[in-house]
Amino acid sequence: MLPILPKMKRGKTLVALLVTPVLLCLLALRYDVLPTFSSSLTMVGDGPTGYDPLTAQEVNGVLAAVQPAQGTTSVSGAPSQPEVLLVERHDAKQAAHTQGSQPRQADLYAYDYATDTLIHTTVNVQSGAVVATEALQDVQLPLTANEEQRALGFIQSDGALWSTLAERYQQITGTPLRAVTQLEKKVAVFQADVMPDRVNAAAAHCGRHRCAQVLLFTTDKTLLEIMPIVDLSLGQVVQVLNQE
Repeated sequence: MLPILPKMKRGKTLVALLVTPVLLCLLALRYDVLPTFSSSLTMVGDGPTGYDPLTAQEVNGVLAAVQPAQGTTSVSGAPSQPEVLLVERHDAKQAAHTQGSQPRQADLYAYDYATDTLIHTTVNVQSGAVVATEALQDVQLPLTANEEQRALGFIQSDGALWSTLAERYQQITGTPLRAVTQLEKKVAVFQADVMPDRVNAAAAHCGRHRCAQVLLFTTDKTLLEIMPIVDLSLGQVVQVLNQE
C-alpha cells in the first residue's frame, strides 16, 4: 500500500504529475522547429552546393541548355527528338568539391530513337555550357513513364495479341477486357542477352534497339502468363513469351 501523504504534499505531487507531461510536450514541439541540415551540412534554404541533389530549377536549366523543342512523333510513335531518360548531379571527385574548384555539373541522358543511341551530356549547371558529350550504343537505362505508356499502347493496338489477352482475362475474371487500364502492369526495359535461348529473331535486336518487357495482371494480381516484348524503336510487339 502506498503511504498516505500529508495534504499539502499530496497537492504538490498531483500538480507535478500533471505539469510534467505538458512540459515534455512543449519541449518536443520546440525540438521539431530546430533547423535541419542537408547532406553537405548546409542549412535548408541555402543554395545547393557540392553533393546536394539538383534542384527542380537546376534540372529545368539543364534541359533548356541541351534539349531542343520537341517535334512531332515518327511513324513508329517514337519522339523525333531524343527522349530524356535521366538528369542527375554529375558525380565529380570529392576532392574537387573540398577544394572549391569544381563547379556544379549535371549529367543528362537522352535516347535518340533515330539512331538507337544513348546520348550522355555533361553540363555546367551555373553557366549552362556543355562540358562533354558522348554517344553510346547497346546501353539501356530504365524506361520513362512516357515510354511505358507507348509500350502499352502498342500492345492494345496489336489485334491478335489483344484478342489472346482478352480471352485469358475473361477466363480468369469472368468479365470482358476492353482497355489496358483494367490491368495491373509491370513494364521494364528488356535486353535480349538476358535470355538468349528464348528470344526470336526480331526480339534478338533488343539491347541495340530500345525494348520493353511487359507483365500483365488482373486487379487481384493474377498473372495473365502472356508477356509481350515491345520494340519501341520499331513501334511494334516483336514476341510474346509463355504463350501457349
